[in-house]
Amino acid sequence: MVYLLCFGASALFAQLAYKSKIKPAIIIWSVLSIAVTVILAGLRDYSIGIDVENYRTFRLYWGQAFASGNLGEYLKFYSRFEHEYIFALIIGCIAQYTGSFRLFLFVCHTVIITGVYIGAYRQRKNVNPAMVMLLFYLYFYSHSLNVMRQYMAMAVVFAFLADVQEGKYIRYTIAVLVSMMIHTTAIIAIAPMILYIVIGHKKYLGAPKRKKRTVVILLLCGIVLFVPLIKVIMSLGFLGGFRYFIEGDEKEWPLYLTAFLLVELFGIYVFRKQYRLSSPYSDFFLMCSIAYILLQQLGGLMNYGKRIAAYFSFLNILTIASFAKCSRQRDNRILINTAVISISLFYWVFFYVIKNASQTYPYVLGI
Repeated sequence: MVYLLCFGASALFAQLAYKSKIKPAIIIWSVLSIAVTVILAGLRDYSIGIDVENYRTFRLYWGQAFASGNLGEYLKFYSRFEHEYIFALIIGCIAQYTGSFRLFLFVCHTVIITGVYIGAYRQRKNVNPAMVMLLFYLYFYSHSLNVMRQYMAMAVVFAFLADVQEGKYIRYTIAVLVSMMIHTTAIIAIAPMILYIVIGHKKYLGAPKRKKRTVVILLLCGIVLFVPLIKVIMSLGFLGGFRYFIEGDEKEWPLYLTAFLLVELFGIYVFRKQYRLSSPYSDFFLMCSIAYILLQQLGGLMNYGKRIAAYFSFLNILTIASFAKCSRQRDNRILINTAVISISLFYWVFFYVIKNASQTYPYVLGI
């Protein structure tokens, strides 16, 4: 099918870029890797996903930008309701100067795929960028067709994640502030930086074994009991006026996703010694993944719960990718990679094909 063929081609080009030693070859393979899935997203029919036809806010601003006499008039209208000016400029410029909605799709997905690719390539000392791209495609690409604006913000932040590991906190913070002008939820991306500064991979690596064991047990208990405990507290009426804020439209506790993530943690536990040798940042990635699992539970409690968790989702890709290279023996590494890709492929088929979670399957060409 077209999705898997393009995912595979893009990952192959990313692998060729990763293995290349000549800069022009790296650039060519990188551009091809990005272009394959950008074209796939940009040429899709408008019936693929719900952002295009059903996203009321977007349709309002696109229509206003198209109808306004000039860009300044449109931005004045936009500023009365929103403050995400970079996204406003993208809409305004394309609608005003070209009127091509197809071009808008290409631009949005160029930002998403390029941001993810840059972030993956900057992590190449820790993980294989091709594996990161493939995991992104299987876990999030189909959803990114549906939530374009937030994924643009997430991709920009992800491109600068390496700055946190290099101690360039100001530059990363600036990237977060820029991303907030695409989608305001990007403020959440400050959390991984704080987690890195407070916990730090070196501190965690040097912790006594008993302390590590206690932390792991408490975190796992928190993952399992987080939502049930909050729901019990709500039922007792202790939250008072906050009850209305917490209870939202996303009432379904994401059990399936939690199960997948717990399988991931189990695999890391089984190969914990090898995993911790795979990257000096493996503990940081793992702590972010645990935060992702905990925050995913918010989807069962409040509006935007899953969107809050989403800013840790790309970091979870790094956890899986570092796990995929944890063995020094080639045969074992092939087996682990095969298992990781197989489980991820099953996830994609289950959520995006069988459950049609984001209404992006089957692919329909829009030309």
